[in-house]
Amino acid sequence: MKILSAVCFSLFSGLCWAGTSISLCSADEIVFLSCSLGHKLLSVCASKDLSSDRGYIEYRFGKQNLIELRYPDKSLPPKQAFTFLALGTGQAVENSLRFRNGEYTYTVYSVGGRTFEDHGVYVRKDNALISRQACRTKIVGNLGTTEFTQKIIGAGVPKPEREYSVYE
Repeated sequence: MKILSAVCFSLFSGLCWAGTSISLCSADEIVFLSCSLGHKLLSVCASKDLSSDRGYIEYRFGKQNLIELRYPDKSLPPKQAFTFLALGTGQAVENSLRFRNGEYTYTVYSVGGRTFEDHGVYVRKDNALISRQACRTKIVGNLGTTEFTQKIIGAGVPKPEREYSVYE
């Protein structure tokens, strides 16, 4: 097992598929959500000092050795970069972190009920859905948990101007 761990570390710089997490977050960050979307990874990472007046939340998409999208690309307080919505219907809980990058709106979501879970990202351009990518592996972190909800709200991330379902 030690040899496997060493091989995983050297090959993937901390990313190991053999029973441990898949993430673009570093060891000194909080993983809000991370999973494989197939050949690429989606991660929402945060600094451990996250609060309303310091720290960061960052969306990352790509491969371990090539992050294709990092948002925000410059240091911004989370309350200026994202909106966060938590909805509960009795049957399910929908939590989403949303941001706008140029003409595109990204909605990273966690939806769960008694018998199901769904996590991933929607990308829209001019309100038209152009991509939906669902997590294909066991996730690390979960935007839907009370712990993460409290951290995001504690960082001052505002609600959007209007409520929405992650599926719209």
